[in-house]
Amino acid sequence: MTCTRSLLLAAAIALPCCDSESRAASQGVDDTRNPGEILLDLRDDARLYAMVQPVPAQSDAPRTLMVRWVKQGQAQPASWAFADSPVLDARLVPHSEAIIVVTQNRDLMLLTSIDASPVVLDSRVHPPLSLSENGQFLAYAQGVIPDLEITRFDLNKRSRLESTQNMAPAWSPALSENGSRLLFVSGSTGYPELWEYRGNQAVRLTDRNLTPIPFPSGPTAPIWNGNTIVFEDTTGVHLLSIEPLRLLGSLQGTLPVGVPRSQRFIVQDTTENRWRWMSFDGTEVTP
Repeated sequence: MTCTRSLLLAAAIALPCCDSESRAASQGVDDTRNPGEILLDLRDDARLYAMVQPVPAQSDAPRTLMVRWVKQGQAQPASWAFADSPVLDARLVPHSEAIIVVTQNRDLMLLTSIDASPVVLDSRVHPPLSLSENGQFLAYAQGVIPDLEITRFDLNKRSRLESTQNMAPAWSPALSENGSRLLFVSGSTGYPELWEYRGNQAVRLTDRNLTPIPFPSGPTAPIWNGNTIVFEDTTGVHLLSIEPLRLLGSLQGTLPVGVPRSQRFIVQDTTENRWRWMSFDGTEVTP
C-alpha cells in the first residue's frame, strides 16, 4: 500500500511539471504566426513558421517554403542563413539549438545554432524529415525520383547509419522516440504498404488485401508517440496503432505537429486558418 501511494504521489508531482513545460513550448504559437503561414515545427526555445510558395500550373516542382525562425518569447523572426531563401524542408533538432534544412538543391544542411553557418551533411535528400525525440537520429528519402530509398542518419556522429535496399520508391519515414525503430512507406510491391526496417531487413507490416488502412503521404513526417503514429494523407489526419496494427481514428485537418514533452499534437486547418490541440487518443484538448 505504501509503495502504491508513493507511486501515485510521484506521478501527481511529475505530471503537472511535464504539462507546464509542454504548455510553455506551445504558448503563443498562434500569436506569432502571420496570416497564411503554417506551423512547421515546435521546440521549447523556438518555433518555425512557413509560407508555402506558389507552384506553376501543370508543374511537378516540389513544394518550397519560406521559413521564419521565431524564438520563444519574441514576436519578430530571427535572422538566420535561410531567412530569405526558399527551402524544401526545415526541422528543429530536439534538445539542442540546431536546425536541419533541405535546400532546393536537395542538400541536407545542419546549423548548430541560429547564428551558425550551414554545414552539408548529405545530398539527394527528399522531404519529409523525421527526427527522433532524443535529437540523435534523422531519417529521410534519398536518391533520384522514383528510385528513392530510406536513410537513417546519426546526427551526433554526422554519418549515415544505414539505408534500405530494393524498397524504391520509398517515402514518409517515421523514427521512434529513441530512433531505434524506423517505419516507412514503400511501393515496391506495386501498391503502397507500411514497412519496418529491422536489423538491415525490411519487414512488411500491412497487406492491402487483408488490412486496408491509410498510409502516410503528406508533406510532413509521421509523429511517433509510444505505440501510436499520427500521419496525414489526402483525406485527413490518421492515428494508427503499431502493435497490433490497426486504425484508431481519423481527424479533419492537415499538417500535424508534435508538442514537445507532451501527449499532444497540433492539427492545422489551412482553409479556416485555425488549429486544434489533440491528444494521441484522438480527443481535442485545451492548449
